[in-house]
Amino acid sequence: MGLTRPTPLGHSGVSGLMSPKSKEKPGESEEAEAERKKSLYICSLEQHEGSSVSYVIRAIKLSRLLSSSSYDGDPQLWQVGYKAGPDLPGRVGCGVMHGSRIVFAGGMRPVGGFARVRDADSVLHREMHAFETSEHQEIKKEIKKTDGAALLGGKIRPLLVEIGGKFYALCHNGERDPPAFEVFDTELDTWSALPQPPFFQRGSDSIYDLGHTFAYVIGGTKIFVSGERCPVFCFYATLVLYLWLTPFLSFE
Repeated sequence: MGLTRPTPLGHSGVSGLMSPKSKEKPGESEEAEAERKKSLYICSLEQHEGSSVSYVIRAIKLSRLLSSSSYDGDPQLWQVGYKAGPDLPGRVGCGVMHGSRIVFAGGMRPVGGFARVRDADSVLHREMHAFETSEHQEIKKEIKKTDGAALLGGKIRPLLVEIGGKFYALCHNGERDPPAFEVFDTELDTWSALPQPPFFQRGSDSIYDLGHTFAYVIGGTKIFVSGERCPVFCFYATLVLYLWLTPFLSFE
């Protein structure tokens, strides 16, 4: 397969804490057993020689990682999911849906290090791939393309986060393939466009520049966004109006 170079997925690289199978210890409480079963899942994009990439999911048991008595220098990080192919896009986002489903979404082709969004041959992708970490026996452990759940607009390294039962996708390149901000209703299994964030709109004081990057922070039911040329904005996922506010206009 040739040499690979792991590529971090930025804010979405670490997918979350899940619970693989583990044997119960005698006299152990349910809380202690649940905590001991947890694993940390690490998602990465690996770029291979040429123009192909692979999506890789590895896991490590927290009991092994955090126990000084059992840790012997070998972290025992094992690969649990892998998907490769010449048509897979690079620069994807990664998030967790339903608390147990790791999702890769968006991305761009070609995948070379010098490829740019502005290039005539660049293609923004909308597809989603998912990996289920739950322990249902009927679920096959593989990264597979989801049916009928593609993004409304192509996105490069989108922020993917679930808040209040809804899955959000946010990316700065919405002007080329809108919408920049959309939400997936996990019950209806459909995406819906959300209003264009004020900091991504043409003519605004905080217009995005391709030479700079935005930073995202999730706090409870809020999404905070900031950049070198942009003040801090906050999105309240629990509000019906879908407003982006500055801290000076906060409800709290």
